[in-house]
Amino acid sequence: MALTPTAWTPETGLTYAEWLRNKAPQVRPAGWTNATHDVVREGVGKDGRRFKATTDQLGNDVIEHGQLQQSVNIRAPLLRAAITTTEERT
Repeated sequence: MALTPTAWTPETGLTYAEWLRNKAPQVRPAGWTNATHDVVREGVGKDGRRFKATTDQLGNDVIEHGQLQQSVNIRAPLLRAAITTTEERT
């Protein structure tokens, strides 16, 4: 397909609507991926209660069961601390 001109004319060979569609393609904004959204699962548990489980980008889980109950599982990254000591000598 040839480059579309900056102004529509009948000589372009396209209808005005086709020219507009080619001029502004529908693309997602930069930075949008499925990885940037929380994952939500809903269902009914073994005990018959409804639940809603949400997993955020860091892997933390929030499970809502019942009206006012929540369970939260936080997956904190493993942190390693290095301990250093210094002595002052005179």
